Amino acid sequence: MATLVASRAAAGVAVFKPSGSGSAGRAYGSYTITTAPAAADIIQFCRIPKGAVVTGGLFWGHLIEASADVLLDFDIGWAANGVESADPDGFGNFGALSAAAVTGVKPEVGYRYALGGTLYSSEVTAPPTFSAETIITGTFVASCANFTIGTFHVAVDYVVP
Repeated sequence: MATLVASRAAAGVAVFKPSGSGSAGRAYGSYTITTAPAAADIIQFCRIPKGAVVTGGLFWGHLIEASADVLLDFDIGWAANGVESADPDGFGNFGALSAAAVTGVKPEVGYRYALGGTLYSSEVTAPPTFSAETIITGTFVASCANFTIGTFHVAVDYVVP
């Protein structure tokens, strides 16, 4: 298992905290995957500030599975922050990623998924709120059958009350 750190998740990078109650913010991160990922590899994409109430977001990127047998399984979630526990698929347990073009959604081949998980769960009565600065992560559950280099991106929308 390797932990890969995108520049926006690196220690010491200032975390954007909107000023004014209810102002919207967006954290984002990108990571270029240059070697075939292994199951349990983690990408740290970005950080959200203490008090962030996550309202949505996206995961998108280049096709890195160059085989017709789609084995790549990738999740989006967060790392433990000292208050909340880690939830590696809290914003999306996407299963085997399909990169096919989808009529009316995306004409190109590549990954594009809205963040979900706790954002859509019927058990959640309010959007997820974080009591401490938190790293947004991506975890490879299963790797590629035939890897090709590509970049993954994550954007997380939030407000700070």
